[in-house]
Amino acid sequence: AERLDGFKAEGKLNEAVYRAILEYVDGFPKMVRPVGYHSLLIYSRNNGVGKTRLACGVVRHLLEAWTRDDRHHSPYKFVAMPELRLQLQMGLRFQAERTAEQVYADCKDAWLLVLDDVGKETQYRSDDADVYFKLVNDRYNQQLPTIITSNLAPDKPWVKGGLSLKDVMGLATMSRLKEMCAGRVVEIEGEDRR
Repeated sequence: AERLDGFKAEGKLNEAVYRAILEYVDGFPKMVRPVGYHSLLIYSRNNGVGKTRLACGVVRHLLEAWTRDDRHHSPYKFVAMPELRLQLQMGLRFQAERTAEQVYADCKDAWLLVLDDVGKETQYRSDDADVYFKLVNDRYNQQLPTIITSNLAPDKPWVKGGLSLKDVMGLATMSRLKEMCAGRVVEIEGEDRR
């Protein structure tokens, strides 16, 4: 996993983003369930600008502070949304190794959940909004923080006829997420660095 100190904050906007991420990590409760701690939305128009790197850096920083003997069990969960969608589908099959309920429980109960690449599911389906609502609503009710990364803007699509996070996740989900983030919504600018 990437370290936070490896992020290249090019430009004033990205320097502000980097400072916001460092503040988020510095304030995150260590070694206790972070009930009531705020969520974070990181988005950008372009791929390869560092959203996933920053989210990984947050998790790595928290894991380095995790000093309990049961280090093999992390209270933090990082999952790419397309992969989570696949795991949930596989869990519905007869004699699945892990049921969809088990996969879902790992996400809803994590002390910090990172949903990476929200909106990159291979094919948008109307039931995706139901998955997002259930997951975000459960975390909202438990007051547990979630970090979301996406190439979709929160409210309006980048291009005419495109999708926004509100279109993919649903209005009710975005309303809860907005409250959970309490203004911690950051946009990263830049070109693809890959």
